[in-house]
Amino acid sequence: MQLYLLGCNGWIPGKNETSCFLIEHKNKLIMLDLGTGVSNLSKYKSILDEYDELTVILSHYHLDHTIGIIYLLPYLKDKKLVIYGPGKPYYSMSTEEYLSALLRTEFFSRPLLKIAKEVKCHDYTTEGFKIGNVKIDIKKQIHSSPSFQICIDKKLIYATDTAFQADLFSDVTADSVLLHECWDVADFGNAKHSSLPLLINGLKNKGLLKVILIHLNPEWTTTDEKIINNQISGTNFCLGYDGMSFDI
Repeated sequence: MQLYLLGCNGWIPGKNETSCFLIEHKNKLIMLDLGTGVSNLSKYKSILDEYDELTVILSHYHLDHTIGIIYLLPYLKDKKLVIYGPGKPYYSMSTEEYLSALLRTEFFSRPLLKIAKEVKCHDYTTEGFKIGNVKIDIKKQIHSSPSFQICIDKKLIYATDTAFQADLFSDVTADSVLLHECWDVADFGNAKHSSLPLLINGLKNKGLLKVILIHLNPEWTTTDEKIINNQISGTNFCLGYDGMSFDI
């Protein structure tokens, strides 16, 4: 499995674009979330050219995870786009309905079903699903609106826009890589997002291969970043940044 980080910020772009991650695995090209990081896809065009189909899995519908759908247009004119997202019973509408509303003609000139040569949308549940031979596990998280942890073949776990929940990592394996949001440098009791101290304490005995901190706070100062780097020095944690890649 090859992982490429296209958007590591939350909320707004800064040093990084917002949430977007590209994965090559078992002859499938998968993208996690559609933040402004999709704008970095031009740097990976040679990879994209190898595939006839792109599968997107959305963790939820906040704009820093979906607005980049309009940036896909130049790359998918001759390709199939398959999108999975949470629908009922977690939301009142389907994935297709939410994205179609986002791409109303008042907001963008191209409707959802014209973003690619062919577009298919599916709603997922916590029962999970498969993309070819790739198994996708889904777990519901705590956030201001429902967000979902996405696990790919037990190798890559994506957990963003969530308060830290140690119980969601009870079945991780020693060769798993975790992409986990890190919004607060200190523990302020944030009920919607995760802090670095909670992540370090909650994950230290999980045996994960690597923890990549993503959905980073764009308001962090240089001092904040120094504090973080000091706290994760010598651990299996690292700060994510756009342009990083990992062979898992």
